[in-house]
Amino acid sequence: MNVVVVGYDLCPAVTITRISEEAREALAYIWRNGSDLGINRGRITVMGHSAGGHITQMMMGTDWPAFGSDLPADLAGVGIPVSPLSLLEPVRRTKGLNSGIRMDEKEAEAESPMLNHPPLTDAPQLVVVGGAETDEFHRQAQMYFDAFNSLERSMEL
Repeated sequence: MNVVVVGYDLCPAVTITRISEEAREALAYIWRNGSDLGINRGRITVMGHSAGGHITQMMMGTDWPAFGSDLPADLAGVGIPVSPLSLLEPVRRTKGLNSGIRMDEKEAEAESPMLNHPPLTDAPQLVVVGGAETDEFHRQAQMYFDAFNSLERSMEL
């Protein structure tokens, strides 16, 4: 098994949009250089918690061939969003959180997986929420699961 922990710049130095772009760039790099890194490109799993869960959902909703013509549509073979932020508007409206993120309404909508980045692969997803998480994390995970679980896409909550 290989594990790659990807770092990314943080708000307020960069936008949420830029963080998603950095994650795409990192995942594309890992796939393109898998052989040199000793990674089986056919077994890439993306996983993250909270903001990382948001990034996981964004990666599952990325049109990889449009991002890079050499990239396969199913670049990520499995997604595990843990307590994901599927809708960013509640974060934007939370003063204590958004004061450090500085996200506006347009970016909150554009970067919300629930609204603009549905899964574009049939790769399985395991949507996980911690038992002690707030109701909002449970609500958003359930909403994502209900919206995108189908016979074509294996998804568990």
